Amino acid sequence: ADQPARFARAKKENNERYLNIESVYDGSYLKDKRVAITGANRGIGLALAKELISNGGKLVAICRSSSEELEALKPDEIVTGI
Repeated sequence: ADQPARFARAKKENNERYLNIESVYDGSYLKDKRVAITGANRGIGLALAKELISNGGKLVAICRSSSEELEALKPDEIVTGI
């Protein structure tokens, strides 16, 4: 699984499906859904939380401790100490 080589090939072939996530992903189904995301204070969990919020979803963030970035998203609920 040589990811850099696959990416280079996709660029060379102008593979829209590979290069543009919006060509295959529509997050509108998340609107008004209440979703719990573990590890929402950083890393992949925070990225997922941002995507959920940007698509109109309601976030329940579950993490050991909060972060400024997470708090800025204004989630419906933050559960800490887990």
